[in-house]
Amino acid sequence: MLLLAVFLLGGCSDSGDSPERPTASPVESSAPAWESDLTDDQIDAAYEAIDFLHAYDSKIEGFVEVGTATPEALEYLQDSHAVWTLVWEGLQANEAEGRTSVKEPGWDASTTPTEVTVQPDGYALVTITRCLDPSKTKDYVNGVEQAPPKVPSYEQYVGLQRDAKGRWLISGISADVEASCELSAE
Repeated sequence: MLLLAVFLLGGCSDSGDSPERPTASPVESSAPAWESDLTDDQIDAAYEAIDFLHAYDSKIEGFVEVGTATPEALEYLQDSHAVWTLVWEGLQANEAEGRTSVKEPGWDASTTPTEVTVQPDGYALVTITRCLDPSKTKDYVNGVEQAPPKVPSYEQYVGLQRDAKGRWLISGISADVEASCELSAE
């Protein structure tokens, strides 16, 4: 269960696909529905937030896969997560228990910006709702695969903020395992 806590607080890697902002064709637009009511600045901030979140996921997954709470992990968390102490404690506990985890492609079935605010000075707040598939996570204790959790797909909410200098930070991650969601990628 502690590994699940790190997953919820810290995130992990998805398939690694970086979202690219669709370009409008003269005939029809291929933009996702979530873009429809946003300004260009909000759309740009949303894509930056998604890119940052995926990079964060990838970096954290590397730490969780290795199962070692390294000084590099600590430094990265301090620079990228507002509540880094909780994630750090989870990484240390996993190391002490010999816990590791590997995410399969598609664990993050959808990533949708649900709230986007951009200030004139460049400061931005973005909330992303993700649909997570726990069946795509393999957990190990001392190299022995553990039984998968009996949890259906559920929603995770990630708050991100960008300062006026363009630096992104995870401001919070929470989940609602009671909120089931569709696993089809958007």
